Amino acid sequence: GTAVGTGASQVAAGDHTTPAMTATVAGHVPTPPNNTTTFLRGDGVFAAPAAAPARATQAALEAETDEATYTSPDRVKFSPGVAKAWCSIDTAGALGSPDYGIATVGDTGVGDRDINFSIAFSSSVFVGVATLLAAITSGSVLQFQTLTTADARLRIEEGASFPFADTDRPTLQAFFGDQ
Repeated sequence: GTAVGTGASQVAAGDHTTPAMTATVAGHVPTPPNNTTTFLRGDGVFAAPAAAPARATQAALEAETDEATYTSPDRVKFSPGVAKAWCSIDTAGALGSPDYGIATVGDTGVGDRDINFSIAFSSSVFVGVATLLAAITSGSVLQFQTLTTADARLRIEEGASFPFADTDRPTLQAFFGDQ
């Protein structure tokens, strides 16, 4: 018979070793390595993947810098555009559920509520937004009378003519700023 490697349908005589992992041989893809730390690049080379992006720091999120990072779920709250606290308060002055970042709500009189934050703001320069959670048939005013790092004092007034009278109504509030 014909010797191995010499017939028409046989491979040519010569070196039949597996090519090196970083090169192609006659256009053939190299044999993959037996590991989970590399992948095949488009140029036929097995290589380690690029390093994953780093987690953004609190300072980078607050300054809105360092876009080569990612924001993890536990740090989203540090972004300037995210509410740091929010809640609903019913007519009787009780804190509704769910809420976020609110420790307690005090009903300190008709139309007067004290909203205490779970985490203090870094300064008294922050934004509080409030709205009524009920239809009204007359004029109304919602006003934060004080904003301290620890709490916000909300006044609610309503009436047909000014000056309006203090009243208890259900409200929604949200607070934005640096904590």
